[in-house]
Amino acid sequence: MYKLFIFLLFSSLSFSQTHTITGVVSDSLNNPLESANIIALPKSENAQLKFAIAETLVVDF
Repeated sequence: MYKLFIFLLFSSLSFSQTHTITGVVSDSLNNPLESANIIALPKSENAQLKFAIAETLVVDF
């Protein structure tokens, strides 16, 4: 019974939804904005949001 419970617990975790959102925040002149803050709000109060930040360094010479 314990093994069945553990199996069902871990199998339910595999059905969690994952989405990747990518994009560039720019101003009205289409220049990219540095250090822009993005807010993601859940559609319902029961939703859980987890974030990962990937920063890209662009250097021009």
